[in-house]
Amino acid sequence: MTSANEVRHSASEIRRIKCDECKPFCKRCTATGRRCDGYAPPQQSLCAKDSLSIQPSLSLSGSTTTLEKRSFEYFRLRTAPCISGSFKDPVWEKVVLQAFQDHQAVRFALSALSSLHEETTIRQAAKSDGVDSGRMQTTFPTQQYSKALNGLRILLGQPTPPLNVVLLCSLLCVHFEALSERFAPALVHIEHAILILDRNSKPEPLDEDIIRALMRVDLQGSQYIDTRIPGMSAYAAALDNELPTAFTSLAHARNYCSTWLSRLFHFMRGTSDAYKFRDPGDVPIEAYAAAQQLQQRFIDIDRLILEFTQRPALRLTIREQNGLSMLRARAKVDGILSAAALYSESTVFDRYLEVFEEIYVICKYVLDSEPTDRRLFAASLDDGLLYPLYFTVVCCRDSRLRHAALAAMKKLPSRDGIWHVEALSGLAESVVAYEEEGINIKTPLCSDIPEWRRVLGTAFDALGNVAPHNRTTCINGHFRTRPNGMDGEWVETKRTIEW
Repeated sequence: MTSANEVRHSASEIRRIKCDECKPFCKRCTATGRRCDGYAPPQQSLCAKDSLSIQPSLSLSGSTTTLEKRSFEYFRLRTAPCISGSFKDPVWEKVVLQAFQDHQAVRFALSALSSLHEETTIRQAAKSDGVDSGRMQTTFPTQQYSKALNGLRILLGQPTPPLNVVLLCSLLCVHFEALSERFAPALVHIEHAILILDRNSKPEPLDEDIIRALMRVDLQGSQYIDTRIPGMSAYAAALDNELPTAFTSLAHARNYCSTWLSRLFHFMRGTSDAYKFRDPGDVPIEAYAAAQQLQQRFIDIDRLILEFTQRPALRLTIREQNGLSMLRARAKVDGILSAAALYSESTVFDRYLEVFEEIYVICKYVLDSEPTDRRLFAASLDDGLLYPLYFTVVCCRDSRLRHAALAAMKKLPSRDGIWHVEALSGLAESVVAYEEEGINIKTPLCSDIPEWRRVLGTAFDALGNVAPHNRTTCINGHFRTRPNGMDGEWVETKRTIEW
């Protein structure tokens, strides 16, 4: 067995030269022209504390005000990592910072979002300490946001608007509205950006990272509003058609998952929901083939992610491990959604109990290992753990597992700006209470909940009564049932979720 002392001296003593213990190479070797074996590079621990790589501060122009410079630094150090979550995103960590210098509209929008984020964080900390946070609010975020909207109008009024800049402004505005707890205006910004893209006939090359960032926020509207077809479907159809032999990076895996998730929701909202909710039966063979193709693709995605994590030479930070774990959970959810897309009966979900268990275990692992202060926006616009847990609570009828998933949902950060963590938790809890009401069993199994008692669909109003900074916030949720059986009429039950 080699001692620590022997290892320390081995680099030079092979040549009968005493090591001077300088790292990474012994100077007594290199000074005489010899090649030093040096020290073995330290292995990165998989359990080492993750550190975000922050680029050095940019030199800001003289026209930037002191408050804008402060907002820029806060965005660079705090807001951008929060939006990126478990993934390194060049849009937030590089592109938008560079555009801050050259475009007023981006500068105003970034300052608005960053300053609102800082105010929100300060208010939350004060509230936790029992201090009245009602007065901890300034007009600077709103003023900057108004300037950003005006700058965006000026850009759109140009003969050839710079599309990449317009889309960046739109993304910043979406996040500002989400942090302000205004979902409907955020959705309007998404729809407006997509409309601009659809009307674009100019040859200007579009930044693929910006397009993918817009695609991800576009998906949120389709997940929580049950009739909305993703607006970026045409772009999703043009990307990632071939199944890769392996994922080359975490970004590659994330982008591929997002593309096929967009395709899945386009299929569900545009094709399968008509057979599932409005006209059961007589499903054409082409629809079954499309659903099976989607299911197989998500099975392949899950396999590729697992193979990527098992590479012998791969060294991942905690942040990257959690990102890959969330992608695996999402791929499993999407595989179940694909398999059940054309079935009116919710008992189809019962056959995937083992997969639901895997989804919960993955989410619980990430929840227990990830610092919550890095997930300010992850649940809001890149939903991370939220949707897989919500899906498990609503669609898995095993009482033990769904209550465990509901408890995990409630542990997600529910501070200002992530209002639909509270909304989804409340709606999911209502679904469980409705389905298990009257069942005189402590922990009902899937077989204990009859089809006629099951909730077959959930959604939120597109326009919710969500008012920021009020003591009570609410939004209307709906779930669909068929209490008279599959040949009976639909019954829609409204639940007002308050927090």
